[in-house]
Amino acid sequence: ISSETSWNTRNSSSVKRS
Repeated sequence: ISSETSWNTRNSSSVKRS
């Protein structure tokens, strides 16, 4: 989960899908 938060900053759209 920590990794997702890392790239979630620039991939907020993708993170929302997850």
